[in-house]
Amino acid sequence: MRLRLARQPWGVARFAYSYLAGVAAAAITGAIGGILFTALAYAPSFWATWLTIAVLIGSVVLVTYVFRLGWLWGAWLIAVLAVLAQIVLEANWLNGLWAVFAAPGLAAAITFRRRNAPVSKPVRVLRLAALGVVYAQFLVWVIIWLATPS
Repeated sequence: MRLRLARQPWGVARFAYSYLAGVAAAAITGAIGGILFTALAYAPSFWATWLTIAVLIGSVVLVTYVFRLGWLWGAWLIAVLAVLAQIVLEANWLNGLWAVFAAPGLAAAITFRRRNAPVSKPVRVLRLAALGVVYAQFLVWVIIWLATPS
């Protein structure tokens, strides 16, 4: 029995595997995050929240390896989830469930490529630069959010 796909998914199959990996990562995070919140019931919710985020990152790394989606897909999935979480928290009337359904598809679309067609160097540089901008923007938002009194 193998715990990893034999080949990397290409084309439209990448979207299907992306959603399958997203569901697996959500299930792993939900199970372990629930245990953490129960175990840390009397601890500050700050620690439980950051530990759950660490579990989310770990589960994304695991499913990225198992489904052979590549490190760039995992990095974009976490970046998309971070930006969508920011949108849901800022506009608190929105339901956050749509973000969970949108994230794997967006990550698959951003990292999409055809089987035998290499990705050009400018496209790779633009993808990495955009990823850096997304993470930097989210970090600035977290710093402002933590510095602002409630």
